[in-house]
Amino acid sequence: IKNNVKGHWTNMDVFDGLPSNFVSDILIEDSGEIWISTWAGLCYYNKSKMKIYDNTMENFPKSSINSLYKDSKDRIWAGLGGAGALYIHNDTIQVFNEEHGLLSNRVNVINEDVDGNILFGGNRGFSIYNGEKFENYNLYNGLGSSYINDIQVYGNNIWLASGYGNLIHYDGKNFNNYNEDDGLNNRGWISEIGIIDSNDIWFGGVYGLWHFDGNKFRHFNELDGLVYTNVNDIYIDKNKELW
Repeated sequence: IKNNVKGHWTNMDVFDGLPSNFVSDILIEDSGEIWISTWAGLCYYNKSKMKIYDNTMENFPKSSINSLYKDSKDRIWAGLGGAGALYIHNDTIQVFNEEHGLLSNRVNVINEDVDGNILFGGNRGFSIYNGEKFENYNLYNGLGSSYINDIQVYGNNIWLASGYGNLIHYDGKNFNNYNEDDGLNNRGWISEIGIIDSNDIWFGGVYGLWHFDGNKFRHFNELDGLVYTNVNDIYIDKNKELW
């Protein structure tokens, strides 16, 4: 991008202090402070100093980091590639894994529902943590896929992106698993969900971009103007524009 967009660019890599050059996620706080997750640890950066959290620290597991999330209590959560999840708050590190009741030690995504419960999606299903215990869901109790790539919350509704091609809705009591029988003719990976409102839901994956209006699905690919059919991320801006 920097070769085509004018402006001043600042580059950071391992020579500047990053734990790894492989960056998996970036979280920017309202204050402008930046959290960067990598394959070898977590980096906090406030434009004047950098602090690294990795397995050289007490209680920090040796694992890659898949995703970041800041909850309503200002805790910074990290979904780990093989050691569960953790949060950092006032420099205190708290780890959760299968031994604590978390469904999977691979956590792909973390979010929070309207009641303050922390939501986890991984390679074995979906977990809800209420601050005391985990409720776990997989193929055996209603979840239509054991692999969750993304979680988005809209009001009391939770939407899950499946690694096996189906879109999953959870209303707090029941799961609705959308698949070919519902008009979702998608056999590939769903990477990301973007929600504009309850009847304006977008999601993308290896076979392009999809829209769901609450009743029917519409598919978009290169024939509709997409540059490439593999959609890895979706962003809804403040003007409710889709990127």
